[in-house]
Amino acid sequence: MLTVGDICTRSPRVTTPDATLAQAAKVMWEGDCGMLPVIDGERKVIGVISDRDLALALAVRGAKAHEAKVKEAMGARVVSCRLDEPAGAALSRLAKFQLRRLPVVTAGGVIEGVLSIADAIRNSGRFMGEKGQDLTGDAIIRVLQSICESPDAKKTIQIPGKR
Repeated sequence: MLTVGDICTRSPRVTTPDATLAQAAKVMWEGDCGMLPVIDGERKVIGVISDRDLALALAVRGAKAHEAKVKEAMGARVVSCRLDEPAGAALSRLAKFQLRRLPVVTAGGVIEGVLSIADAIRNSGRFMGEKGQDLTGDAIIRVLQSICESPDAKKTIQIPGKR
């Protein structure tokens, strides 16, 4: 069985709730990552902040990057997975919750890694046979389709001056 531990990124970059948005953005830039687990003093995941969260806090809410704190923009709902969990189950969770990344945590909630859709794609040709069945092209495409599906097909965005 292919596990999350077989394909995830270990020792991920993290941030704290009291870091500024500018500090979090710098960590994302330097680490080429689009999401940071937000951890407490015991390295337990208490939230996540994505590049999208940063952009919305700065653009829509008018936050100032060097003043606003991560805790003001982070998502407090944490959907996570474990190292020993089947990779297919974690990929299904990505699809179900329309996420591109999951923190990988211990039973006690301590950060161990991050599983991203990019990790699945990078590893898709590495495992063959039964062990690799969760990383077939079809399986990954199904996850991407679920992630990209509009949560509300009736909702439309109106662009000024466009019909």
